[in-house]
Amino acid sequence: MGNKILTVNEIINMSEADKINAYRQGYRLSEPLMHSNMLKLGTSDCIGDVQQGTTKDITVSMTSLGTPGYIYRLYIKEASAPNFTLVDTYPDSGTTNNTSHIFSRIFDEAVGSYVVKTEVVDSCINGALLDTSECTVNIVAEVPVLTSISITPTSASINIGSTRQLTATCKDQNNNAMDCPTLTWSSGNTSVATVSSSGLVEGIAEGSANITASYGDITSNTSAVTVSTVVAEAGINPLLMLAIGAGFLYAILKKK
Repeated sequence: MGNKILTVNEIINMSEADKINAYRQGYRLSEPLMHSNMLKLGTSDCIGDVQQGTTKDITVSMTSLGTPGYIYRLYIKEASAPNFTLVDTYPDSGTTNNTSHIFSRIFDEAVGSYVVKTEVVDSCINGALLDTSECTVNIVAEVPVLTSISITPTSASINIGSTRQLTATCKDQNNNAMDCPTLTWSSGNTSVATVSSSGLVEGIAEGSANITASYGDITSNTSAVTVSTVVAEAGINPLLMLAIGAGFLYAILKKK
């Protein structure tokens, strides 16, 4: 062992004492035990986009040395930062015999470019670092997803032939207001009231109708619309008064 380089087969065939001595003397492997393409972000390749706030599985695999007692470490840093931050370790204490591990992590960092790094340490060989892998991750803004629709007013009264505008409010998965997509407006009784594609309700006949707005399998609350017949207000008919006045004037003049 004078060339400071060891192959995987040489390591496997060495005694535990020889392995420890070899690492203490600076011997290293001639080939990596873990390769970049073995570090997967979810089911995608190493470099890719991740939506902010989502959880991804980071899979680390390595070639067994036949010396169980591994510790897996996960680090992350901004692409421009000089140092990594340790964010997870498996197992929490002790070691594992598994030659692969999956870190399930929420990427809640700010939008930007990051580098994820994994390390595998063999505690049976004096805590030697067996290998490390890195991959670039671009954290992108979370895409709003429609989760609820509400319409106002929740009840309205209109006359036959008149209209009333309803308003829709849409919210995303974080309960934040978002732009509504093109909604489908529906009337539960089109013989009483109809509704346009923009939410404008028109009274057709006396009665009641429930109005809703929907998008895919998401449906809003109900706006209950009551339609009534227009009733003329009681008052003085000017033509009638004119006729009465004319008759009264005629009667006075006739007496004279």
